Amino acid sequence: HSTAPSAPPPKLLEGPPPDLVLLLSGEVHGYLQPCGCARPQMGGLERRYELWKQLRDKGWAVSAVDLGELAPAQATDQGRIKFETALASLKLMNYAAVGLGQAEFTLPADQALGIAINYQPPAMLAANLNDKEERFPEMFKRWTVDQPRPDGLKVGYLAVVGEQTAKAIQNRDPSLQFDPIDSALSKAMEELKAATPDLLVLLFIGPRDEARQVVERHPGFRLVLTLDISDEPSAIPQVVGDTWFISLGHKGKYAGLVGVYKHEDKPLELKYQLVSMSPHFELPGEQTNPVREEMRNYVTRIHSGNFLARWPKTAHPIQLEQPEAKYVGAAACKDCHKSAYAMWSQSGHARAYEDLVKKGEPVARRERKGQEPLLIGRQYDPDCVRCHTTGFDYKTGFVDEATTGHLLGNQCENCHGPASLHVADPKNPTYSKPLHLSIGKTVELQLCRKCHDGDNDPKFDLDLYWPKVRHGKD
Repeated sequence: HSTAPSAPPPKLLEGPPPDLVLLLSGEVHGYLQPCGCARPQMGGLERRYELWKQLRDKGWAVSAVDLGELAPAQATDQGRIKFETALASLKLMNYAAVGLGQAEFTLPADQALGIAINYQPPAMLAANLNDKEERFPEMFKRWTVDQPRPDGLKVGYLAVVGEQTAKAIQNRDPSLQFDPIDSALSKAMEELKAATPDLLVLLFIGPRDEARQVVERHPGFRLVLTLDISDEPSAIPQVVGDTWFISLGHKGKYAGLVGVYKHEDKPLELKYQLVSMSPHFELPGEQTNPVREEMRNYVTRIHSGNFLARWPKTAHPIQLEQPEAKYVGAAACKDCHKSAYAMWSQSGHARAYEDLVKKGEPVARRERKGQEPLLIGRQYDPDCVRCHTTGFDYKTGFVDEATTGHLLGNQCENCHGPASLHVADPKNPTYSKPLHLSIGKTVELQLCRKCHDGDNDPKFDLDLYWPKVRHGKD
């Protein structure tokens, strides 16, 4: 595992110690941790655990809450395991509450909510979900109160699904119905206030402009956490009257801290800090924490589920026109394209699979009788393998190391397409022309950026990278 940066981590809520700290998160969308392909990368639940631990180690009372949208957008078995892993990780950080949004309901509702109840607490909140008590008994609450210390401040959490999000959920599953927000919120607030919380927090699973309209009709919330339209959140809450509106971007790259301070005969004072989940919170060396162990459990489950073999394959555009075209591997290209092959063989693209095996974190060990332990890393995770092998998304492309070892690494055909027909008949323009590429913005967006995106390679610059892999007709 890479070494944590030598620079000190950011100072957290500088000044007098708070009476309570709220740890806010949301919109992970299945991004459990950085892939490790490039640095610096942000996000990751094990880093968030380290932030939570630092707050606790300061002796502060901490109440954690997540807006929701934990699951990936695709309803797959791997997405279900990601959802379970995320919930298990939040449980390890003593989260008080989680809202459930559109991403969670990409899974069948009964399955998603059945998963959720297995990891309570945190409490699953949705005040305006209809038939909670009948259809989903004991799975949902309208609200909850968290009091980290017996003599300390109490936080009241309440969640509603916004109208825009509710419509998107119902488009996928018409059986899910939502009560009007105003009536559901009025009832839940009346119940919640009877529990005498010191601070009211609304989880609004919807956009901020819709949340503002709702809060205008239902004042009393000091904090409102909403969905974000941007990957990069604002470091400054939007303040409307006494209410702070906070969003945290996407993919769990940021967390929010709210320091709460008591003063005699004055309202509670709040202080906000946006914290990036940067390598500053990365565990050095071979150290571990409970969430990292949960990530090891995740990669073990992905390996056991044989998700590489189950990955859906589609036809490459060349295969739509030439169905017999197959992936053959770079070795089939080297005799005719000597200089291009020599350049590629010395590049990072050639080592892509090797790097995934060596550097992909976390790694789990499975003992085997009479054999060396099996080291299970990210080489069994389709999310990683698709950028470290050749043709993984397409028919006849990479399946696994044993079956398609000739397609390890990021080879020629990832950009040029399946080349078997060209290899068999190299002078036939019908087969050679579809493989031709002209480097430029179109190629960058359609090919390079599929892997070198803002999350996996934040410093990618085609103008700087292309000279390292420059090749042409030879």
